[in-house]
Amino acid sequence: MSVILAFEASADACSVSLRLSPVEVNILKSDEPRAHAAHLLPFAQELLDQAGRTINDIDYIACAIGPGSFTGLRIALSAAQGLAFSANKKIVPINSLSALAFSAQAPDDCIVLPMMDARMAEVYWGAYSSQGVALNESLQAVLGAEDSLFADLQAISSPQALLPVGCAWKDIAFAQAAQGSLSMMPPLLTQVDAGHIAALADKQLPLGGLDPQLVDLCYCRNSIAWNKRTRIRS
Repeated sequence: MSVILAFEASADACSVSLRLSPVEVNILKSDEPRAHAAHLLPFAQELLDQAGRTINDIDYIACAIGPGSFTGLRIALSAAQGLAFSANKKIVPINSLSALAFSAQAPDDCIVLPMMDARMAEVYWGAYSSQGVALNESLQAVLGAEDSLFADLQAISSPQALLPVGCAWKDIAFAQAAQGSLSMMPPLLTQVDAGHIAALADKQLPLGGLDPQLVDLCYCRNSIAWNKRTRIRS
């Protein structure tokens, strides 16, 4: 059984978890905005101390890599990379939208649509299975705006129910409008924490982790891999 230390700071809140087993997962969280740098490493040390472990006892370090808050993601990855370099550990990068979809614990017979506020009148969203697996690469992370969201969501052709997940579905007017115009289930307003990051990392361990210098963030904006307003209809 692998021991995983996980970091999550893709929004205003931040958290760290220590996964000792599937039933023993300890988490420390802070809802204080713009305080990620003050909390993440102290949280990690506190969790290790509580468990009577050191960083050398960790098998892998997991980290949410976005999309999400530009500053929060950089701080979390810097913390993860610093610890990984110091202890010669691998990092398991986790897509933030995948973790949000996974947090819903949705039934297998629906498509999960995680959404996060991207600011600048845009949203990050994707289409996933209940296990946090993207339906295809183009739907892993999409940067949507008012003039594109409804059409792109409408282009997801499936007989499965659509389950919107995340507070952005409630907080952003054009997302509410798109939801109301399509046949969707009521939104689940769940939030991601480092426990979800650790759980998904555990599922990905057969693929192995990455050397810390190879891990990069996915912002959606200014990214080749995650293109703005992906043309789903093509």
